[in-house]
Amino acid sequence: MVNISRLNKKLERTFGGAVHAELRDGCLYLSGKLPDWDKVVSAGKMSVNKKKYTVVNDIKFTGGEIPSAKMPSVSSNRLAGARPHALVIGGGVVGCAIARELMRYKLDVMLVEKEHGVALHASGCNDGMVLPGIDLRKGQLKKKYTDAGNRIFSFVCRKLGVPLRNTGQYLCFSGGWMKPAAFLSLLYWKLTGIPAEYISRRRLAKKEPHLSDRINFAIFFPTAGVVSPRELTIAYADNAANNGAKICLDTAVTDIDVWNGKIVSVLTNHGRIYPKLVINAAGVFAEDIARLAKDRFFSIHPKKGANIFFDKKAEFLVNTTACFNGISAATYEEDFIVSFGKYTKNIIHAAGIQSPGLTAAPAIAVDVALMAAKYFGAKINEEFNPVRKAIVRAAELPVDERDAPIKQENLSEHTPGGDGKDGT
Repeated sequence: MVNISRLNKKLERTFGGAVHAELRDGCLYLSGKLPDWDKVVSAGKMSVNKKKYTVVNDIKFTGGEIPSAKMPSVSSNRLAGARPHALVIGGGVVGCAIARELMRYKLDVMLVEKEHGVALHASGCNDGMVLPGIDLRKGQLKKKYTDAGNRIFSFVCRKLGVPLRNTGQYLCFSGGWMKPAAFLSLLYWKLTGIPAEYISRRRLAKKEPHLSDRINFAIFFPTAGVVSPRELTIAYADNAANNGAKICLDTAVTDIDVWNGKIVSVLTNHGRIYPKLVINAAGVFAEDIARLAKDRFFSIHPKKGANIFFDKKAEFLVNTTACFNGISAATYEEDFIVSFGKYTKNIIHAAGIQSPGLTAAPAIAVDVALMAAKYFGAKINEEFNPVRKAIVRAAELPVDERDAPIKQENLSEHTPGGDGKDGT
């Protein structure tokens, strides 16, 4: 039995009676008014009980205006009447990966993204690290999907023609007295299926000669790596489209019509769509989509990451990684949501996907596609092609190989009939 009165007393002491909690249908709803956004988030975090309920934060922020989602400047009726089996909302790495995995089945798939390109939010502005998940706990969906995603990540990148740098990751220790705890942790990681290795100071100095002299030893995780998150997302979308998925950019969801616990239609700036199943992969806007679908049982509190930037001129100082970061779509429970709707029958949420969401994305996509395939009783698409031809990277080619296509292009332009036209 959940003691909500005790929580309400705690909230009253902390926020002076401005916040109240109420438990309904397995969700804890927070109401009230606060002028400080950090306090709004703090109230949500304070109320978490992962085993009993999910937090829905309805506290009104009175300290300013919360920016609304940017809407496309164009509109039309070009999608009006479309009836896909599955409508994926969101063109981040998770949404594009799901669209691609759905094409393994005989399904008509459409993806809508409100921006003019994919990966223009968190998926294009994160650190690009493929993580081993050393800080995750058993029982978390984060751990389940990070472990599975890490195992298949290099395979996916090879199929999609996306470069993956298998740099590995070091967890460094400054004091020798930390070794007993480090060795116990090493045993734990190995037991949980995470490859790890003890690295002495001498070996570490050979691998990373510019590390601080304070570092005494390290634990090395060989399955960590670095990928371009934007390029991976584009590759997923490209392969999905090549297999028949319809990718609709500059397309925002503005309303969802729900009747008798089921989504009937989805209104966009390009017309009303009639999907049989909706997949919510809208990132920081996933709660907004859930609200429109009358299936809001979680809340998202967007938060910024903080990482170190390395100038390319300082690249020689470190051989493992250089990072950048954006805004992540965290739930108050700090875990992923990958499930069918709670109140609405024909929606699947892939929400609350924050770090290590990039690593987890391939595995989340496989599971969501399988859920959708079972929902429809869909058969395997024998014509699905998982391979995407890699993009030619001119900067990485030897000079002679780089010049050859340029010369060929010039020759084609100045040779009569070289491009089907008379050269002049």
